[in-house]
Amino acid sequence: IGADRLANAVAVHASFGAPAIVIDFGTAVTFDVVGLSRRIPDAERGEKTEPPGSYLGGVIAPGLASLTDYLADHTALLPHIDLAEPESAIGKSTTEAMRAGAVIGYRGMIREILAAVTAELGGEPRVVATGGDAELIAAGLPSIREVIPDLTLQGIDLIGRRNL
Repeated sequence: IGADRLANAVAVHASFGAPAIVIDFGTAVTFDVVGLSRRIPDAERGEKTEPPGSYLGGVIAPGLASLTDYLADHTALLPHIDLAEPESAIGKSTTEAMRAGAVIGYRGMIREILAAVTAELGGEPRVVATGGDAELIAAGLPSIREVIPDLTLQGIDLIGRRNL
């Protein structure tokens, strides 16, 4: 697990408790899951219980810019685009069609991953977004309750203070 992902988990747990999911919209989009205490079968020692706020794992998928850059770099006629909210779901130009596919399609991917993770986690986790594309994508996803641009830095600060 990368240090940034652990910092996000520490920050979200300190701010909101558990269960929680951090979605970091960067070069890759990562989901990091902090859970409530739960019993886990252990083949050698029977069952063990994770403490509340344990880092359970996550998901890694391509970032939004990676997807749009791929289209521009690997097709003959599609341009590089600036990411923005599409004017409608039906693009009236190549750029608008690409924006609709990227932004609306990306929200669909995020929604499906969140649904699967939430179902496995049980309960209703607090969902927090951070990273460069967080504002754009979270604007269309009501399940993301908070956008905290500096969440990773908050986590690094907390870890540093706890280890003085």
